[in-house]
Amino acid sequence: KCLTVNLLVSMSQFIEMFENVESYCKLEDLISDTFPGEWGSEPISENAIKVIRTTNFTNEGYLDLTDVVTRDIEPKKVVRKKLKQGDTILERSGGTKDNPVGRVVFFDEIGDYLPNNFTQVLRPKESVNPVYLFYALYNSYNLNKAAMRAMASQTTGIQNLSMSDFMAKSIVLPSRDEQNKFEQIYRQADKSKSVIQKALVYLNDIQSDELGKIA
Repeated sequence: KCLTVNLLVSMSQFIEMFENVESYCKLEDLISDTFPGEWGSEPISENAIKVIRTTNFTNEGYLDLTDVVTRDIEPKKVVRKKLKQGDTILERSGGTKDNPVGRVVFFDEIGDYLPNNFTQVLRPKESVNPVYLFYALYNSYNLNKAAMRAMASQTTGIQNLSMSDFMAKSIVLPSRDEQNKFEQIYRQADKSKSVIQKALVYLNDIQSDELGKIA
């Protein structure tokens, strides 16, 4: 619940900060590199690398890496497609009844990871703040899921996003200074969320101890 509250605060701040910005740009013009992920094969060699799946996505834009698989993937593909901090990972295939395909998560991890073949990496240009770009896409998805559904086709129960339509999306583009200000707000909200979550874990532990004494 605390995570949801923090995200709602960020969404309202995003709208408040940028609702009067009249500068827009196509997503494809803000991206320096984009590529689909890989799945590879069962790990039997030293080439095994951690692979992020859409099951590691959360609806809040964070990665849950408590269950990450390793796969054998050709070294040249690992070099080409290894994730970098600041990448946005897009769910290009998947979706559910309640959540259309097109969720995004922000990659801010340390270590070597590849995304899987149901995803697409969006790497922003140096002139674009990575956190701002991620959140602009996150906000757009959550405010207009009907538009996301319209960009997808469905086969055998899996929704497949039209990348040409998605890359043609218009993104509100404030100045870099304004983008950086939003990142500061976002980071502070994330830090507050972490403190609250740790406190909740502590309180839950205390409660469990007390219940154990009663039992």
